[in-house]
Amino acid sequence: MLSVLSSPKPLSLKLFEEEIQESSVMVIDTRLPYAYAGSHIPNSLSMWLGGTSVYPSWLLDTNQYIVFVLERPGDIDIVTPRLRRLGFDNLCGYLCGGMNEWQEAGRPISSVIPCRLLELKRKLEEREFRF
Repeated sequence: MLSVLSSPKPLSLKLFEEEIQESSVMVIDTRLPYAYAGSHIPNSLSMWLGGTSVYPSWLLDTNQYIVFVLERPGDIDIVTPRLRRLGFDNLCGYLCGGMNEWQEAGRPISSVIPCRLLELKRKLEEREFRF
């Protein structure tokens, strides 16, 4: 069965943007967490490459359509079989030029401030977060 499934395709910036306009498509960013924290595509999900063998099934329905932002184009050969083993068949493609292409084209980015666990605990106890 796995041999008949198509591989995720490299997508130009234009095609990638068209894909992510669909409400049924999730962007998974497999770069390291600190790279994601520095800049990422708004509403994308950070799931570093090392976590792709477990976490997708915790967070996503196996029918979810997925496109990727990768550190290196060759990472698609690592992430694809991992998600396939978990039952994800709708792996549509990946941004060919990666996050660099996205940023250099002036597309919107988001960022987050990393926080250590003890700092998070303190902030929650002192109600420093506003939701």
